[in-house]
Amino acid sequence: LTEQSRQRSLTGRSAQHPRMSDETLWEIWGHIMGKKGADIMRLGFQNFNGFSSQFNDPVDDSVRQWITDNEFDIFGVSEMNLWWHALPAALQFRERIREWWDSGTVQSVFDYNRHDKRDAVKKKKTQYGGTAQISRNAAALRQIEQGTDPEGLGRWCWQLYQGKNNSLLRVITAYRPNFKDSDQAQTVYIQQLKRFLELGQINREPRQAILDNLATVIHEWKQNGEHIVLMMDANEDVRTGKIKTFLEDTDMRDVVMAIHGNNAP
Repeated sequence: LTEQSRQRSLTGRSAQHPRMSDETLWEIWGHIMGKKGADIMRLGFQNFNGFSSQFNDPVDDSVRQWITDNEFDIFGVSEMNLWWHALPAALQFRERIREWWDSGTVQSVFDYNRHDKRDAVKKKKTQYGGTAQISRNAAALRQIEQGTDPEGLGRWCWQLYQGKNNSLLRVITAYRPNFKDSDQAQTVYIQQLKRFLELGQINREPRQAILDNLATVIHEWKQNGEHIVLMMDANEDVRTGKIKTFLEDTDMRDVVMAIHGNNAP
């Protein structure tokens, strides 16, 4: 079973979100996350809008605490916003989380745009985009493979798990770039468009490319008998447009709206 919730800003109703002021309250849309029951695997996904390139940054501890307190077994992160190649060994992703939980209870995978070598990126150590996924406890023990976007753009990463009777579950964390502010040099959209142009792929559009590429591998994985969970910041309403077409083509659905209806915030 998976649990997921979305929230909608209201005034004077429901429980208060810990990061909001007294004037703004939140109403949960979806399941209310409480104590995890037996035989439940809990998946989570969030865009934290970037990790820090500094030591002992409180952002790291808040991410660890969020995952721990909510008992997530598998957790995906989009927009890491770091050019990992420029960071010291102690600040690499796997080194960071090595200290978060007991040794041997965690597996992780991450990726970023490995083709971006701009001086501004090297200097600031900031590169928009990237994805990561963490497996903990029983999920980590059941992981048998992991991988990333084969084009080296950090668009997605995945982990493959083997369960009872050799059943296979592949969980994917993905980030689809936003076209907004596409004229700015450092956006994820422009990074990917630049790479396509370098390869002579002048008609390849980043937002459609990730959907096409994901659809191809998802079809292949399903033909192998795998169950698929895709956790993606799609930057588009999943009820309409190209995302809706993508879900139909891959025979997938938004599980939260499938349970709670289409009146999502």
